[in-house]
Amino acid sequence: MEKQDLYYIYDSVWAGMYTDFKPFCEENEQKMAPEDILEICRYAFRYYLRWNADAVHMRLTEDVLKQMKLYSLVRTYPFPEEISKQMQIPYLVGKLYPQFYRFDPEQAAEETYADLMDGKLEKPPKGFFADTDEGRNRAKICFRYMVNNYKIFATREDAFRFFSTVEGRKFLTRYRLKYVSKFFGTDIDFVYESYSDLGMTTEEHEECLYCREKYNSRIYMEKYIRKVKKKRREERKAAQCSI
Repeated sequence: MEKQDLYYIYDSVWAGMYTDFKPFCEENEQKMAPEDILEICRYAFRYYLRWNADAVHMRLTEDVLKQMKLYSLVRTYPFPEEISKQMQIPYLVGKLYPQFYRFDPEQAAEETYADLMDGKLEKPPKGFFADTDEGRNRAKICFRYMVNNYKIFATREDAFRFFSTVEGRKFLTRYRLKYVSKFFGTDIDFVYESYSDLGMTTEEHEECLYCREKYNSRIYMEKYIRKVKKKRREERKAAQCSI
């Protein structure tokens, strides 16, 4: 939208002519474009509060957003999954005035994962570990954070060997990463993809391939054994029923 149109929209909401911004959304849309939301916020702070960028950086809070009738609008802004509720205000200020905050997706993902491990978060933010390019990238960042802080290996070959074992599988479960490994194929595929982003030597690559084949063989045998046991139980049950 044109800036003057956005300013008119905010003036109308501020004056009480409308209770929120929904009447001004595009047809079949439930929220405004991100840049339009930011421009309305800049206008409200500049014109009504007489705040410059420094004042917004120092004074903006959730209560201010509510008082300025901007809270419901800001809630529709597409914050990255890595941004916790507590970090939304600093992130918003950074989008309004980039000199105050530079978003680092890797650092944000690590902080979210650390909060999850420390018990500050009960579960990851919705969509944090989604089966998307962004979700898989966050999973790889969290894996690297895990092996740098909770389970340190002397070499990557040691990591490949560990995560190709049952103990490694349990470790991934304990550190909330087991279920995301399926997005990569197997646990060892997850390990390989996480390390390969940083570059890998020929020796490391060959060791990973060996571990991956060994791991896949073990998984195949486990599935086969479970299938045989299930079939035997069903046969025994059928035999008992026929007596």
